[in-house]
This record gives sequence, structure tokens and C-alpha cells, in this order.
Amino acid sequence: MKNLIIIKFILITNIMTQSYDIVINGGRVMDPETGFDGIRNVGIRGDQIVEITTKSISGKVAVNAKGLVVSPGFIDLHAHGQTNEAHEYQARDGVTTALEMEGGVGFFREWIDSKEGKTIVNYGGTVPHGFLRAMAMDANQRISRRLQSQVQKNGLSLEGLSGFEKSFAAANYQPQSQKEEERTRRMMQNYLDAGALGVGVPVGYYPGQQQVKYFVFINLQQEKRCRYILIQEVLECLAFRKLWQTQLLLEHQFILFMQIVCR
Repeated sequence: MKNLIIIKFILITNIMTQSYDIVINGGRVMDPETGFDGIRNVGIRGDQIVEITTKSISGKVAVNAKGLVVSPGFIDLHAHGQTNEAHEYQARDGVTTALEMEGGVGFFREWIDSKEGKTIVNYGGTVPHGFLRAMAMDANQRISRRLQSQVQKNGLSLEGLSGFEKSFAAANYQPQSQKEEERTRRMMQNYLDAGALGVGVPVGYYPGQQQVKYFVFINLQQEKRCRYILIQEVLECLAFRKLWQTQLLLEHQFILFMQIVCR
């Protein structure tokens, strides 16, 4: 009886160690976080990597990765393509997290609802400062209410609703009153509370924004302990970095957007 129990235990243990859903064999496994770099076999069970080993392993699906690199999925911070069709191309490039962090995402809560459980990659976005700034203008209050009402009723489709583009474009060249700034700040706070990753500020697209106003929403981010601010002017980025002892990452190759990662 004792021998039978031992045999059963050995068999169960062997089955558990071999019960991988997917194995990736012979690839060059690279992990930038730890600096690991070596030829290994990877065992995956469910959605978890459960083993990285030099030992021979098998599973329901075996992938021969000889001559290929096996690494964590890439994170694209500046992904305007946010449909599953776009994500399929991104995934083929190794991107498993596609974030819209430049201009941000309008109607953030509805956007999250539209992607939850449907998107094939990880997703996220920032507060669209330029868009909210235009919505906050006194002259745009009527069209802003229509936009919000239609999105709440029909989702993110703005089909049949026109005329706001010209008004919003005009707002890019206008400074804000104190009342409009406060309205913008409240909307930004609402987006941050909804899970926005930070504040996207491609300010080169709206020259009406006054430099000193950056401090308003950066202070807001400091209060919320948000991690990201995307802005365009190099000198301002360097000044903010010194002021808050932040890390600085250059993100945009040509327009030279900057990302400040706050502590």
C-alpha cells in the first residue's frame, strides 16, 4: 500500500510538471528588468509563465523559437491605433500594451467601457488636456453638452454630429479665462479619477495655452500622485524635472515630446 501511494505521488508530480499549455523551446530569453539573457525553454500554463529552464519540457502546444528572441511584451506609449485591427499589427511587432499617451483619450470612461473585455492587448491613456481645454471654453459649452449627451447615448460614435471641429480648432489659439481654467481642471480631475494614467499635453497644437498654466495641472498631478505628463517644450521639461526631482524620458523622435515620470 505504501509503495502504491509513492507511485501515485510520483505520477501526479510528473503530470503536474509536464502540464503546460504552451512551451516555447530554444529561444533566446531576454529580460530587460533583470538583465537575463540566455537560451532557455519557457513553460506557460493558463496566462502565467511558470517555468524558464534549460531542461527539456513539453506541452499541448510547442513553439520552436530557435534563432528567435523571447522577451516580455513591448509597451508602446504613443499608440494612436486603438482598434483591434491596429492592435493585431502592433502585436506582430511584439507590442502587448498600447497606450494613447500623447494627446490623451476623450470621453475616457466610455472609452474604457468600450475596450474592457474586447481589446486583444493591454490598454490605457492620458487626460486629453487640449480636448478638455476646448470643451471648457465658454463659446463651446453648447456643443460640448451635445457631444457628451450623444456619447452617453450612442457610445463613442459621433456620427451625425458635426460643427464642433471648427469651434474646437479656434479654441487652440485662444487663452482661457480663470473660469474656463477651473472648468478644465475639474474635467481633468474627473478623468484622473476614472483611471487616466496622467495628462497628455501636446501643447504645440494649441499655441493659445499660456506657459504658466502648466503649473496648475502639474500641481493637480502631484496631488493625485500621477506618473506621466507629456509636453513639448524641452526647457519647460527640464525646469519641471529640477523642480520636482523627476526622471526625464525623451519620447517623440521628431516633434520631441517629453515624458516626465514623477516619483
